[in-house]
Amino acid sequence: MSTTESRVYVPEHKAQLQKIIKTNRIVVLKLGAEWCQPCVACAPHYAEMSFRHPEVVFLSVDIDKNCGDSTWSELFRCSGVPMFISFLNFQSSEEFMGADLVPIEEWINSAKTITQQTTALNTEGSY
Repeated sequence: MSTTESRVYVPEHKAQLQKIIKTNRIVVLKLGAEWCQPCVACAPHYAEMSFRHPEVVFLSVDIDKNCGDSTWSELFRCSGVPMFISFLNFQSSEEFMGADLVPIEEWINSAKTITQQTTALNTEGSY
């Protein structure tokens, strides 16, 4: 896995992506392409968001690149870019289309609250 900018990681294959999702409670995956102007334009803002939310894992893949036996686009049935897929508690949560990052930031804040409440409940129940 390599880092593109800031805290945004680029998984190299499907197994690596699956491991990241299974081991992190909040994950946001950006599907984009080099030829996509909105993808390029929102990349610095996505990277900036990764610094504001260090407890979230931010990922980015190019839909035209291979991830093993298929492309990322085929794997996620991507119909347009940029597309963002959020994962909460190891499962796919929501999909966002377009370069507007405000709904993603709102989802992140909500997901952080949910994980904090879950952690608090689990802590209260243990002795």
